[in-house]
Amino acid sequence: MRKNPFGKSVCGKKLRKDINAVMRLLRKEIGITKPAVLHPTPFKTLISTVLSARTKDSTTFPASVRLFKKFPNAKKLSKASVREVQKLIFPVGFYKTKAKRIIRISKILLQKFHGKVPKTLPELISLP
Repeated sequence: MRKNPFGKSVCGKKLRKDINAVMRLLRKEIGITKPAVLHPTPFKTLISTVLSARTKDSTTFPASVRLFKKFPNAKKLSKASVREVQKLIFPVGFYKTKAKRIIRISKILLQKFHGKVPKTLPELISLP
């Protein structure tokens, strides 16, 4: 729980109960046991960021979960077919273009950066 500079809780008991109720419902309805955001990796953050452009978070999150369930790393995603990735990320905005782009990014990460997301800004902005 985050605290403000004055030491008082930002999140009250009622709000905390409501948040927990929503999380239980999400787990039950869509089968999320451990959301990807709780176990972020630089790769998942990068790919999720690409998917999120011009797309609502409520659409991006389920698409990311579907994608990373099947392709959890750059090596596996680099071998995926464009069509398969398109099916997993739909209805993300511009899903056809983004599918090609994230596969290309995965291949570049493997070829130029040994499968790791670069840490410098010039290297990051060199990615498509």
